[in-house]
Amino acid sequence: MKWPLQRLAPFGNPTVPAPLQMTSTGDPPMTDKELAVLLSGQRLGTLREDRHGKHWFSYDLDGPERNLSLSMPRRRQPWGPDRVEPFLDGLLPGDQAARVEIARTYGAVAGNTFSLLSVVGRDCAGAVQFLRTEAMNEIDDGSLIPMSDSDIGERLKELITSRQPSWQLHGEHWSLAGAQEKIALHHRGGQWHQATGAIPTTHIIKPGVTDLHCQAYNEVLCLEAVRIIGLPTANTDYVDFAGTSAVVSRRWDRHVASDGTVTRVHQEDLCQALAVHPSRKYQADGGPSPGNVIAFLRSLRLEDDIWLFVRALSINFLLGATDAHAKNYAILHTDDAPPRLAPLYDIASIYPYSPTRSQRRLAMKIGSRYGYDEITLRHWITFAEANGLDPNVVTAQLYLDAGELPGALRAALDVHAPRTDDEHRLAETLLDGVDAQCRQVLAWFG
Repeated sequence: MKWPLQRLAPFGNPTVPAPLQMTSTGDPPMTDKELAVLLSGQRLGTLREDRHGKHWFSYDLDGPERNLSLSMPRRRQPWGPDRVEPFLDGLLPGDQAARVEIARTYGAVAGNTFSLLSVVGRDCAGAVQFLRTEAMNEIDDGSLIPMSDSDIGERLKELITSRQPSWQLHGEHWSLAGAQEKIALHHRGGQWHQATGAIPTTHIIKPGVTDLHCQAYNEVLCLEAVRIIGLPTANTDYVDFAGTSAVVSRRWDRHVASDGTVTRVHQEDLCQALAVHPSRKYQADGGPSPGNVIAFLRSLRLEDDIWLFVRALSINFLLGATDAHAKNYAILHTDDAPPRLAPLYDIASIYPYSPTRSQRRLAMKIGSRYGYDEITLRHWITFAEANGLDPNVVTAQLYLDAGELPGALRAALDVHAPRTDDEHRLAETLLDGVDAQCRQVLAWFG
């Protein structure tokens, strides 16, 4: 289908939808470095690196009539570094050490996104793939190597202890964003596989943030509670791999047919969609605010998704999910429908690790405040009014969520019961934190 060329809200102005300023004009300086860019297996365009190390993307005029990103709608002129760099950087690990190891393993340049994607760009988030133009005949190359639970457990242990400094093994060409250590595998017929070449992965496996106790269990409980309360979330489970527990997340950007055929589904995070570099993913660092996100969704006429985002803000506030920055929201592109918000993901609570309210700060402001000891009902009303939302509806939803979340979390514990003393302690502190926060919010309403 032909994707509409949507108008984007200006970054920093949350109320008036309008185009972003187009600063990427003209042709790039002469270059001799190119990567073919594919979307859903079809050649979409060409990524070029100019002699100054800057990156430019051009659509193939005879390619599929789809957008690589909402920040780069189809047009004849190339898109330049101000749009291209945030998109490319958002496909790669946020952990610089992981980038260094990719470069070491494959002979790439750690500080160059073009170079890194030339070696691990065959299976990225969404439906995009990057191949050297001379390697287009390798688009279907790759193999599946069976892995036992013990194999996976050992690999996760090596990742946690930095004995395996690279997220990828040799022969794997997938790339995942974010700072958390993780691996991507292919699951078929009840068997896990390492996917090499351009074979799509189907699941992401995370052992959790090593500095935060039982963080993987925390994330699974929080996502299950959010699902129970009625919001769409990533399909996750908590799995023991021969003594190493991890979050296993089924990729929503992959569709698996009944015969096992895997199709890539395109997606991009909100930083990519708004052309914001991932180093500015937090609002406090100059990144998107709730107002920016709402204006963007409104410019796409996604009214239902605006309310999904508002509910996510409410739940994150109650749950103590303080890392809900712009890269932890995504836009899902499907062939038969307009873009929409992807299921919620990467939700975990700070309560087990931060006992005092003064230490808790949200990734995005409510009204004019980040801090838990500063935000009151008045700030939620201000937030609603500033963004053209009915404050009575917004605050009523906050009230309902505060009444339902403690029960949803207890139901999540029935689904994912703690198995160790450490998990029992985490569950108790998480419940105590959610109970206290919800009681305080309910008290605002008298």
